[in-house]
Amino acid sequence: MNAPQIPTATHSTSCSIPSYESGSMMYATPKDAELAFYDAFARGDIETMRAVWLDEDSIICLHPGSDILEGRAAVHASWEEILQNPPALRYELQWRSQGPLLAVHVGREWLTTGVDQTAVLATTNVLQITAEGWRMLLHQAAGLRLHEGSDPAPVH
Repeated sequence: MNAPQIPTATHSTSCSIPSYESGSMMYATPKDAELAFYDAFARGDIETMRAVWLDEDSIICLHPGSDILEGRAAVHASWEEILQNPPALRYELQWRSQGPLLAVHVGREWLTTGVDQTAVLATTNVLQITAEGWRMLLHQAAGLRLHEGSDPAPVH
C-alpha cells in the first residue's frame, strides 16, 4: 500500500528559515526541529546542531559513503568536522508521516560541494518527541547524482 503524498515544502538557505539560538528552542513540531537542523547545517552552528539531536546514545547518523555513526560522541564529532566548512544547501521535503512519538521525513538535499559541483542526496530524518520537544533521532543521506564535475567529493 502506498503512503499518501503530501504537498512538497521547500526549505533552503535562500528562503526564510528561522534562526534558532543555541539550545534555547523547544521544537514544538517535527518541522520546527528539522528547520533548526538545516539552519544549523547552513550556518555551521554546532551548538544548535547538538541541541536538535536527541540527548541519548541511541542516535544514528549515516553520511554518504561513511559507516554508521551511533551515539552522541560519534554523531556530534562528525557534525563538528562538517560544520567547519558547511556547503551551500537547499532542502526539499518530499514526504512525511507522523505518529504520537515519532515522525519520519523523506526529502532531498542539494549541496554545492565545489565550483560548479552540486550533489543531490536523498534524506531520511526520524524525529522523536521528548519532554523538551521534538529532536532528531536519525539522519541518513545517500547520494542520488552529482551535477557537473567529475568524481564526487565527500559531502557530509
